[in-house]
Amino acid sequence: MKILYVANYYEDVGAISGQVALLQQHIQQDQIAQATIFSTVGSPLKRILLFFRLFSVAKSYDMIHAHG
Repeated sequence: MKILYVANYYEDVGAISGQVALLQQHIQQDQIAQATIFSTVGSPLKRILLFFRLFSVAKSYDMIHAHG
């Protein structure tokens, strides 16, 4: 199974980023699934444009897990 995490992800930062990183590590350690993080960090215009990229990337995943 392939899981795509969609989050406002900053590497080595707490809050949502920390939770997403922990979840990804545990899923991959237990070999439950392959997990990838799709970061939505950026300006408002960049975030809008990221949705088009997300739709093309998401096609190859079995599950999408979005963090608010």
